[in-house]
Amino acid sequence: MLLLLLACSSDKDVATPTDDTGDPVTDDSARVDDSAEDTGPFDEDGDGYLAQDDCDDQNIGIHPDANEFCDGVDQDCDDVIDEGAIDATIFYPDADEDGYGALENRVKVCADELEGHLSGGTGQWDCDDENPDVHPGADEVCGNGHDDDCDGLPAEGCRLEGDVTAADCVIPGTPGAHLSAADFNGDGDLDLAIDTYVLAGPLLGEMDVGASAAVLSEADSLLGADFDEDGYADLLVGVTSDGDGAGGLFHLPGPLTGSLTVTDANSRIQGTDAEGFGSALHWGEDLSDDGNEDLLVAGDESVRLFDRMRDNPETVEVADALVTSGGPGGGGFGAAIDAADMDGDGLADLVVAAPEFATDGAVWVLSGHAVWDEVQASDVGHHVEALSGVGAFGSGGLGAGEDIDGDGNADLLVADSDNGAWLFLGPIDGWRSTDGADGRFPGQASGAGLLSDLDLDGYDEVRLGRPDSSAAYVWYGPVSGVQTPADAQLTLHAENDGEGFGTVHDAADASNNGLGDVFVSADGAREGTGAAYIFFNTAY
Repeated sequence: MLLLLLACSSDKDVATPTDDTGDPVTDDSARVDDSAEDTGPFDEDGDGYLAQDDCDDQNIGIHPDANEFCDGVDQDCDDVIDEGAIDATIFYPDADEDGYGALENRVKVCADELEGHLSGGTGQWDCDDENPDVHPGADEVCGNGHDDDCDGLPAEGCRLEGDVTAADCVIPGTPGAHLSAADFNGDGDLDLAIDTYVLAGPLLGEMDVGASAAVLSEADSLLGADFDEDGYADLLVGVTSDGDGAGGLFHLPGPLTGSLTVTDANSRIQGTDAEGFGSALHWGEDLSDDGNEDLLVAGDESVRLFDRMRDNPETVEVADALVTSGGPGGGGFGAAIDAADMDGDGLADLVVAAPEFATDGAVWVLSGHAVWDEVQASDVGHHVEALSGVGAFGSGGLGAGEDIDGDGNADLLVADSDNGAWLFLGPIDGWRSTDGADGRFPGQASGAGLLSDLDLDGYDEVRLGRPDSSAAYVWYGPVSGVQTPADAQLTLHAENDGEGFGTVHDAADASNNGLGDVFVSADGAREGTGAAYIFFNTAY
């Protein structure tokens, strides 16, 4: 008990705090509160930013992430007043002062007015702010090369029309049986290889073939493109016979100047037993699926495929693929060739016409990856057959790849020179016949095929010549059913009847306005010497 009392007495004798005089301290001023929290730096306005980061810690609307307003206050603490203010006015440049602002280079600033600019968005934007005559309120003017009203569409009534007197370029003295356009001399203007001549651009007015930049001694087919990828367009010349009937393909590298013959070729593919090798050429699609464009050469009832133009003289034996019809006699297999993704599988296909196959002719669509070997067309591919009475299916022209009905699939046009043309809307797969064609163009046909969208309406066009009528026609897509010359939206007439006018060729941009122009030839024009005509496309 004594020990317990002593222990209790010890707990009570704890020293009492005293002040400097030794008197006991009776308040809590000297006591330490161990439970007090350290509040750290201050955020007095409660905006989530500490005072050292907040340029005004007394205003909850001012902090580094605040929206800037047009009020002379630096709300976002970047030391720049009113920059990027959310209530700033958007101003659109009107450099040509036509009353319409341009959407590009618009600015947003805190101001009521801005010199050289318009405020407010109208939804109608000036597509050429350097030309006061071009704006959404302007009237469209045909043939000036401008989208005057900025609607992205050609004007009504601005489609091509007229006769040879309206041609923008006339090339007399050559029949125009074979032609290919490219910038062969590298000066930026489109040049024209036509029959045995190479004419330097610009292609305008009446041109003298005698003053051509280059002269070829002979040519049965022509194809211009930059085959060696050196920045200059080259010319491939197909000569179907070298005297022994073998034929050959000659590569003339650009730039082309001076007098040229096939002996100037940088390289060649010489025919051996390939009678007529080089009668038709095509370039531009990747049938081998190796990422490079391939070359197609027709001749000797066959089509040969090359994954590149050879660097040295070679024979046809170097071909990477050989495609024949597989039928008796070949049927003129390869009379016309083209290539495009016709069945919609994402791979380019080979399109070949055989006008004499099975009496009335046929066209095959062969998948590129399937023909990269030695094959017979009758064993693979899709087949479009001419039924009895057609004549020579494919003899009047072949067109593949354009989209006439705008559904995203490539379409096919095949013509018989005496009986017109048949249009087959893609995809082209399985067996088709002339009886099931989606479009029919009766009458004579020369240079029939398809043209890329001339009037910029989203649909490609059908082209067809009628030398018996001395006229060339273009039907603007979409088109289907039976179509007569009276239904064509474009009719081009010869100056005189009986000149053979009406063979329509592939379009090229001779006018340098970004639109394809129409090329038509007449083998009997100019007192029988022939002529070619170029009509500039005036969609704008």
